[in-house]
Amino acid sequence: MRINSNYKDYYDHLQKYVYGNSTSWNRAWCNFSANTDICAGEVDRKMWYHAIIGFCGSLYGFLRVAREIKETIKVDGKDRINTKTIYENAWSIDELVDLLSNKSFYYFSKDDIRKYQNLFYVKKDDSVFIQQNSPIFVVTHNQKVCCPLNPTDHTQFEYSLKDLRFDTIVDDKEAYSKIVDYINFLGMEHKFIPQMSNDQKIDSHGFDKKSFRK
Repeated sequence: MRINSNYKDYYDHLQKYVYGNSTSWNRAWCNFSANTDICAGEVDRKMWYHAIIGFCGSLYGFLRVAREIKETIKVDGKDRINTKTIYENAWSIDELVDLLSNKSFYYFSKDDIRKYQNLFYVKKDDSVFIQQNSPIFVVTHNQKVCCPLNPTDHTQFEYSLKDLRFDTIVDDKEAYSKIVDYINFLGMEHKFIPQMSNDQKIDSHGFDKKSFRK
């Protein structure tokens, strides 16, 4: 499979092993085509956000911790202080503890660990992938985006899966293999199902055109 995309991700380099004719995937971030029940949002700590990556039939829950940093920029030749929000992504309770403890942000009690570890999970569920006709999606506190097989409603999303550190969860070879297989699954089973014409529906029920005439 060849990937046509306006951004790069960590598994893209495996295309170099594809020879001859191959299917192509036009990968682009798009808004969800319909509302779903899946959601992620702020937890009970300021600037902590639960997020979900949907990848080839599985949902991966993780936590994003926001920090505000100040930087000096030039505006009309003058120095201005600009406040920028950056996110650090934790994929396990241990990573979260290390992230915050090392920066003296927060002290974790045993109760905290029990409470927040439920944010990190892997669940199998094909429903959203089939609904969006997409092997990949990301749900954050303020955005729902996916990479559908037929991209239409393009949107701005500044991250790749590598930016979200998903490469630490699924390595490049496994990711590429899963995407190829899952695109075949979506295309073969949920995309190219032929629609029956009225004549075919009538014939399938044992009638013909004369059956409905007086």
